[in-house]
Amino acid sequence: LTGVFKTLKAAAPAMIDAGNGGSIIVVSSVAGLKAMPGQANYAAAKFGLVGLTQAAAKELGEFNIRVNSIHPYGVDTPMGTDVSVLQLFEKHPSWGPSFVPILTEKPIADPDDISNAVLFLAGDGAKTITGSQMALDQGNSKV
Repeated sequence: LTGVFKTLKAAAPAMIDAGNGGSIIVVSSVAGLKAMPGQANYAAAKFGLVGLTQAAAKELGEFNIRVNSIHPYGVDTPMGTDVSVLQLFEKHPSWGPSFVPILTEKPIADPDDISNAVLFLAGDGAKTITGSQMALDQGNSKV
């Protein structure tokens, strides 16, 4: 949360001075849309990114700068495939259903799936989208 705040604080003035508008995409997590057990500190930071995104969108809109956030769930990266989470489920088996995706055919995203969403939000096809949260979560935030 602190790093994103500092990045926005550094980037926004340069974007405003350039006068070209633009798009800022904040990377959060499904934990910023849905709190899950065992992740209170992580969820607090990720929910904070939602508020930061919405405030920045309102403040930067007059400069034609769009600000949105993406919220991935499991991604095929070292963090997204960390097996230590299994220890959490062994200790607290009732927490498991909170982590189930709806799209079971592809329960974990490829990094390219996330990049494609970023490219969409950065492009002209998303020129009417700002202050929004895009769930890239295989439906997990709805479970």
